[in-house]
This record gives sequence, C-alpha cells and structure tokens, in this order.
Amino acid sequence: MGKYPKMFRTSQLMLVTKLDLLPHVPFRIEAFRRDVRAMREDLRILELSAVTGEGMEEWLAFLRGLVARSGGTGSCRSTGERM
Repeated sequence: MGKYPKMFRTSQLMLVTKLDLLPHVPFRIEAFRRDVRAMREDLRILELSAVTGEGMEEWLAFLRGLVARSGGTGSCRSTGERM
C-alpha cells in the first residue's frame, strides 16, 4: 500500500478478487485486512470470487449505486469524475 498512497487515500472501495485461489497462494487475507485498516479504517473492502459468486451481489450493488448517482451519465454528480 505504500507504493500507491494517493490511490488508497482517495478510494471508496478496495476489491480483493480471486478469493477461490487463496488456498493455493501465499497470501494472508487477515494480515491484508489488518494492514488496510491500519492505514484507513473507513475504507470498504469487498472480497470477490467469480468462481463461487462470493461478493458479486455486493459489488454489483455498489456499481449500480455509482450509476444511479451519476444519473446514468457515467459521471459522478458530486465530484464530476468519470467512472
């Protein structure tokens, strides 16, 4: 996270993908969550697996919310940023 500090300071959400691979790779999700919380307590972490479907409904709901706030234009009304 030290490599991209602005990205983590300004993000609304952090996606962790490929959860189905966790048993096969040397990645400690608990340590990752702890490190994220140490840097930014309020950052929402969403964990996804396309294989199992875990987290997909929440991810889609987040995206739908962005589209709704943009008025369907692809720009966020509150910030003017493009999606």
